[in-house]
Amino acid sequence: MDNSPRLQKGYHQILSTGKMVWNDICFQAILNCNILIKMNKELGNIDDITDLIEEEKYLKNMVNLKLWNKEDKYYYDLWKNGKHSGVKHIGAYWSLLSKTLDENDLKPFISHLENENEFNTNNPIPTLSKNNPNYSKDGKYWKGGVWAPTNYMVLNGLKENGYHSIAYK
Repeated sequence: MDNSPRLQKGYHQILSTGKMVWNDICFQAILNCNILIKMNKELGNIDDITDLIEEEKYLKNMVNLKLWNKEDKYYYDLWKNGKHSGVKHIGAYWSLLSKTLDENDLKPFISHLENENEFNTNNPIPTLSKNNPNYSKDGKYWKGGVWAPTNYMVLNGLKENGYHSIAYK
């Protein structure tokens, strides 16, 4: 997400990590744990999954504690100073596939996808929320562009969580 406006001021937009916690990477790590647990169960390696189950539980707890914003009902990246970035981007929706959300927060989180001022645009689902000052209706790569792989991820996440009608729309 090269030019996504996620970093704090003072960091190079493309060449820096911003020394921050990126929510999408955290959710992908949880998803990796899920997949490895399923693979080991299928292979009959039940004894080998204890550490993975503990890691998955720990990571889910940490992202819900550190990255979830209770007021906005959204997962944000976490800046080095411990503050949420406030940037709503497509990466947060990896949480749907990783099954990270608490059941009570699932519907409010998904409602951002239906909001015409956020992700429900003429060409859904943009990589950056429409109400972000850096959003570009022309896409500008990760500043509002619509990408097939990220849309595929969101649609599968919606279906995995029982939101078939929203995925269909």
